[in-house]
Amino acid sequence: CCLDGSGHNREVHLRIYRGRIIDISRRVPGGATFTLRAPASTWVDLVFGEHHDFMRRAIRGEFSSAGDGYEYLRLTKPLDILVTHARAAANDRRRAQNDTSPLTGGREARS
Repeated sequence: CCLDGSGHNREVHLRIYRGRIIDISRRVPGGATFTLRAPASTWVDLVFGEHHDFMRRAIRGEFSSAGDGYEYLRLTKPLDILVTHARAAANDRRRAQNDTSPLTGGREARS
């Protein structure tokens, strides 16, 4: 859940099975097993920041959780892996944007 400062929550529900995300939605019937909340700026810093520091931020209390605390603790390592993938996707996108010439629209010849 992302707290965007306007008082609105922006939630993303991930259904994960055997290490793979099998569904992404805004809501799930019956609610989430647990939620992880932080201000939007925390999520942005986590994904685009210089260091991968999810665990440090979680320990410092920058995130709060609600729901099944046992499941949250059990899934801390997979959450860390999810953040790793989000950071990699953000870096790939950043590199792709920097490699795109406005004249070719991203269709540069690759050697």
